Amino acid sequence: MKAPNPTSKTFRYQAIDRTGKLVKGEIDAATLELARLNLQKQGLSRLIVRQKRTKLARLVRSKHSQETTLFFRKLTTLLGAGITLTHALGIIRQTTDDTRFQAVIDAIKADIESGQTFADSLARHPAKFSKLTIALVNAGETSGTLDEMLARISDYGEKSARLTQKIRQAVRYPAIVLFTAVVVTVILLAKVVPIFSEMFATMGESLPLPTRLVMALSEFVIAYGAWLLAVVIGGFALWTAGRRHAEFRTRQDGWLLRAPIIGKLVLHAINARFARTLATTFGAGITLVPAIISAGKSADNAVFERAASQIATDIQAGSRLHTAMQKANDSLGRTVFLPMTMHMVHVGEESGRLQEMLEKAAEYQEQQVDDASEHLTSLIEPVMIVVLGLLVGGLVVAMYLPIFSLGQAV
Repeated sequence: MKAPNPTSKTFRYQAIDRTGKLVKGEIDAATLELARLNLQKQGLSRLIVRQKRTKLARLVRSKHSQETTLFFRKLTTLLGAGITLTHALGIIRQTTDDTRFQAVIDAIKADIESGQTFADSLARHPAKFSKLTIALVNAGETSGTLDEMLARISDYGEKSARLTQKIRQAVRYPAIVLFTAVVVTVILLAKVVPIFSEMFATMGESLPLPTRLVMALSEFVIAYGAWLLAVVIGGFALWTAGRRHAEFRTRQDGWLLRAPIIGKLVLHAINARFARTLATTFGAGITLVPAIISAGKSADNAVFERAASQIATDIQAGSRLHTAMQKANDSLGRTVFLPMTMHMVHVGEESGRLQEMLEKAAEYQEQQVDDASEHLTSLIEPVMIVVLGLLVGGLVVAMYLPIFSLGQAV
């Protein structure tokens, strides 16, 4: 099987098809010229092709989108019913609403009809299908168990998506509350406090210290608010750009694993994804070393990827998996592979049921993510409400203190 081209890019296009209809979509190609050539082969004309800009990476990412997972689930069902691969692709194409994904399916179907393997045709679309997915499909085609392998891919995608959703739900609420608190505070300081300041200026009375502090903060926000916003946006841009550099990305991911409360949640999630990926790839007949490399990359954490790479090297040198995992922990000076994960790996190696124990380890860690998410939500919710109340309430009370003092004097 041909390896996916690491230099492949995604291009957005607008064109006219053979029927004269305007069509839009995306295509993967190494260069703009190849993208145009491939589109022309599909009978498209009057092309407008531009390279798609890269979106900002999210905290937790997965190439198994809901769309691709559903694609493989449908394909599993159709192949299981005895329908041929090309016919099944045609059926799925008709039931897909996304025009961009329709174009991908059309290209895959055309490649297969021209004699390419399913894995090779998927490899031409790295923006849609991960290297792990392509490797599993290749293993299924080679062993004659494609329908079984597609079921594995579907299960893996669905469980990975659920795991990602749990983490997003855990961090979404505090993020929304924090953002709301900042916006409300800025509005009060920039719009409401100046009204009180003008009123107090006519009173000629000495103002309490909290009131003077709030008024000074209001003046600062009004005078330098745009600069503060620019600093925040610039800092975020630098933080994001820094992830392109391996050393800085490793430090960022290390900070994330050590972060209070959220670090524990992320560590459980990474262990779950590592165990789930390793169980899927190893169970598919992929040898242990490349399976570990794939599992390390699935974690989307540079520290974990480095640990997986070290484990693969140690296994090639004759070490056992659980021993190499413990060595990776020791060399990093931190617990990356959690004790329960390593214990289940040890039991799996001793009993000859490594895949089964890896699946159990993944299920256990996923349950820990559930518990940690609930704990995080129950812990942060009252704290954020109190902080929001103190912040907004403190500003309001500070601005009414002179009025209260004036009322007492009268």
